[in-house]
Order: sequence, then C-alpha cells, then structure tokens
Amino acid sequence: MDGLDMPGSICFVRGMRLWLFVLCPLVMLIACTQTKAPTLKSERSEVLDDDKAGMVIRVHAAAHNPNSFAVPIRGARGTVLIENLDTGDATVTSSSTLAPSADTPVVFDVKVPWPRVAYAVGKARPESVVQYEFKGTATLEVEGKTIDLPIEQSGQVDKKKVFLAAIRHIGLPKNLKPSPKLHSE
Repeated sequence: MDGLDMPGSICFVRGMRLWLFVLCPLVMLIACTQTKAPTLKSERSEVLDDDKAGMVIRVHAAAHNPNSFAVPIRGARGTVLIENLDTGDATVTSSSTLAPSADTPVVFDVKVPWPRVAYAVGKARPESVVQYEFKGTATLEVEGKTIDLPIEQSGQVDKKKVFLAAIRHIGLPKNLKPSPKLHSE
C-alpha cells in the first residue's frame, strides 16, 4: 500500500468528491420524482330530474394533482342515503383527467333508480324537503397503481319535485290510475 488510497490522501479526496458529485444529483432526482397522491374535495351538488332511469345527483368537486403528469379518474362508486335510508349502490360516472401540477374541476353524476328514490322519499318524514347524502370513492390511476379517494356530499331537494319526477318516469301504480270506464246509472 503506497498511501494514496488512505483517508486524507489526495486520490481518496478526489474519489470522494467524484462520488458526491455523481450521487447527490441522483439522490435529489429520485427524491423529487416521487409520486404524490392527488386530493379531491367536494364543493356542491344539484339534483337533476330529467333522466328516465333515475334521479341524478351531480356532485361538483375540486381535484388537485401535485404530479408532473396527468392522472385519469378510472371510475367511482358509492351509495346515496335519502333521509338516512340507504338506497343501495348508485351508478357513478365521471370522465375526467386531472391536469399535471394543477387544480381541475371534476363532475360526478350519481344515478339512483326511480323506484328506490320513490320508496325512500315515501318513507321520509312529512316535511316538504328531504335530505340526501352521497358517500363514495373515486378511483384514480397513478403510475399503474390505483388510489381510492373518498368523496361525500349532502344536500336537500323538494319532496314534491322528486315525487312528480318519479311518477313522470315510472308511472302511477295500477291501483291508483283512474278507471277509463264511465258509470251510468
């Protein structure tokens, strides 16, 4: 051993500087490219009653994507409670992609079949408005991994408006329809 590779020697110091010069940027690059989970915050909702298949609750949310690449929303699922009565699984649609390093408005259309809505509203208290609450998750895909983000939104809707929409789309029960027969005595 000639002492050139011993700590304190010029070759050892130069070798360490070279390793630090190569490793530091590499470590910083790895640390900076770490994937971060997007966030989702519900803002408001509105009830749409013009869909023949069911009542649609449109949930507006704000999503933030901290990553340098776009993140697609792959789907969503959840349930709707009407006056705390579970109406079962709802069909939830959204076709948004979160822009890179930005805030993106996202819309979820939550559909509950009219028969389930009419049943829940019929069981509700006699007030003129009914409370609804959507509880679900949005599924995002980030670099091949799926992330489920919770989303919840509540609101109220006019009970009469919901009943009329349900009747318009599913009809009256046969025993409530007026008879076409004319009675003459």
